[in-house]
Order: sequence, then structure tokens, then C-alpha cells
Amino acid sequence: MDNKIYDKPKLSDRSKQIGNAIYRRLRERRYTKEELQDEFSVNERIVRDLISEIAKKRPIISTSTQKGYKAPNFTPEDGLEVIHQIRELESRAAEILSRCPPLMDYIEQYQKKLGAVTLAEFERKLQGGE
Repeated sequence: MDNKIYDKPKLSDRSKQIGNAIYRRLRERRYTKEELQDEFSVNERIVRDLISEIAKKRPIISTSTQKGYKAPNFTPEDGLEVIHQIRELESRAAEILSRCPPLMDYIEQYQKKLGAVTLAEFERKLQGGE
């Protein structure tokens, strides 16, 4: 199986400009996605995609206990929110990964059924090659 992760299209220069402006706003205070949509005249999907991209490079707080997004400052409150954010992300990652064992069991059973020894051989057989 190809382990390549799906790459989203690269951000346009305009999207980068909006993303930078959003980050500057988030350093000032907490903003909801609706507020960001209104301020930058973009739809919800664009706001969420830009926040996702920003959060891969800069710390962004977005927890289940508070609405909106913010960039943390060096305060005890923000420090605690960052810890909370990390715990939420780790929990979600564990939940997602817990779904893999049944899928791997399926692959293993199907692989045996086709007589494929390696995962690469199994993938080739599924794609119609031998």
C-alpha cells in the first residue's frame, strides 16, 4: 500500500495573506470562525483550512471547552489552555489510531486469501498486476 499522504493544493498568495492576517488577529484575542468569516469575507471551509495550516506552524488554541481560536500569550491561563489542547489532540489521535487494528486484520486475511506474502505484493495483485 502506498503510504503517501494526500497533499492538499498549495495555498495561493491571497490565502497566505489572509492566513497571516488571521494569525495577527488571533494574537489579539479569541475569535470565532464566524467572526473571521465576516472580517475576511471568506467561507467557513477557508477559515478552517487556513487555521489548520497556521496551527501546523504556530500554536493555536481551539479546545472543546471554549468557542473560537486564539494564539496563546505567555500567561498562566494560556499555558493551561495549551496543555488542555495538547491532551485533546492526543486523545483524538489515539481514537483515530484505535480504528486501524480491524483494518489491518482485514488486510492480513485478504492477503492470505490471495496468497500474497508481502504488502507490496498484495497491493500489486489488487491493482491487477502480478
